[in-house]
Amino acid sequence: MIRNWRLPFVLLVLGIFVFTACQKEDELDPTSRQYVNGWIEDVMQQAYYWEDELPASTNKNLDPTDYFESLLSNQDRFSRIFPDYQALIDALNGVSLSAGYEFQPLLVSEGSDDVIMLVLYTLPDQPADLAGLKRGDVITHINGAALTTANYSTLYAAMQNTYSVDFRRWNEGTQALEPQAQITLSTRVINENPNYLSNVYTINGEKIAYYVYNFFSAGTEENPNIYDNGMESIIKDFKDNGANHLILDLRYNGGGSVSSSINLASLIGNGVDKS
Repeated sequence: MIRNWRLPFVLLVLGIFVFTACQKEDELDPTSRQYVNGWIEDVMQQAYYWEDELPASTNKNLDPTDYFESLLSNQDRFSRIFPDYQALIDALNGVSLSAGYEFQPLLVSEGSDDVIMLVLYTLPDQPADLAGLKRGDVITHINGAALTTANYSTLYAAMQNTYSVDFRRWNEGTQALEPQAQITLSTRVINENPNYLSNVYTINGEKIAYYVYNFFSAGTEENPNIYDNGMESIIKDFKDNGANHLILDLRYNGGGSVSSSINLASLIGNGVDKS
């Protein structure tokens, strides 16, 4: 699913929630750019992986987002800043306003300005699934406009509301991508379960467990441990079914809760005592 309609790449979010500042509260207005940017710089100096590359001189009059980006190392492909704390927490917990599918934007060819959106998976019984969209479909138009590098951001924003999609689907018989009827997708607030798929397959006499886990989250606000409990139940089922191999599919996993990653590691590691 598109958690807050993620942009082309899977992002590892650097979330640092430390309430300190390099200026005293009585010296600056806490709502001023200088105060906010001072706090950003202070946290970066404490916790940033490339701390030794932080610039010696900075302009604290910049917009906080611009200021944060001015501090980043050229090696850093991961860190992001979010002005809305609740939006970040929702995103990490799989809560989003969407049609219920995950996609990967791609250029049609190297050097091209034409963009397509490859559907990675859909969530069962959500708008995209109910409208007939499937894994492997290739979206070419949003609201009748062909996707390009120039209009992608604008069309991406339009996908927060009801929108139309033109797409193509691979036909095994003709060995070609064929146009499908246009569909209209509505959006809703979706709580995605990261435990997307699990099964045990018997191949050449070996029992192989397959587990697709799409982000690290313990649970929801209403049920803080529901996803971790589901994870534990899945691993137990694998063991009860005699699986002696495990394929852990994290292709679409963008990170999240450290506690959930520890929980997963403790469940699948040999000789790990969770106590």
